[in-house]
Amino acid sequence: MEKFKKKYLIISTIVIVLCLSYIFKKKAIYRWSCDSENVGPSCLILGRILEEEKKFNEALIYFEKSCQKKYIPGCKKLEEIYFKTRNKIKLKETQYQICKLSNKKNC
Repeated sequence: MEKFKKKYLIISTIVIVLCLSYIFKKKAIYRWSCDSENVGPSCLILGRILEEEKKFNEALIYFEKSCQKKYIPGCKKLEEIYFKTRNKIKLKETQYQICKLSNKKNC
């Protein structure tokens, strides 16, 4: 029984440390993943985190990066922003890119 408690304590400690490091470093993790590893979903997640923090200009940059990396949900978020801000030129460009990424023939 003593070995079980010791293993449980070690595993619990590791899980807690990992969770805390994620909580405090998540922006850095997603920024690295987006910028260095070219992971589109990471760019989208970072954009949403920045949007929640009311850093809209920086968030827009990461939504654009997500779309540039051919991640359709990132493009759709960008489309939503351009629709709300009535930026018709960027909206049409983004809709065309979504259409191309979706493999539709009548783009």
